[in-house]
Amino acid sequence: MKIILFGLNNFITDTVESMLISMDEWQVIRTSLVEEDYSPTTHDLDLLVASLAGVSKSPILHIKNLVNQYTSLPLLALHYYGDEFSVELLLQAGATGYLQLGSSERTLHEAVLTVAKNETFVATENT
Repeated sequence: MKIILFGLNNFITDTVESMLISMDEWQVIRTSLVEEDYSPTTHDLDLLVASLAGVSKSPILHIKNLVNQYTSLPLLALHYYGDEFSVELLLQAGATGYLQLGSSERTLHEAVLTVAKNETFVATENT
């Protein structure tokens, strides 16, 4: 599976990347969320993962921009939101799934596999 990981250059995105590359058959391409052009590559991608912690612009705007740039790819959003309302806004903006940061590696893998099939996945401490 070929995954593009969008996020800031911080330890949170580093951790997510480490968790994703622990799967032998997953290739992770990492790029920054601060760039205006979100498309470093568009071929052979299976999934977008957006680590939204610490972004200065609205996470919802980032999701909308990514979905507009990569129209045919499912997107898994990662953030600290635990409330249903905030998560629902990200899904309405175009995310296929949502995972609260701090979740286990096993839950991240489950989320990636589910969202890559274009199925909805939502996991927070409240679900």
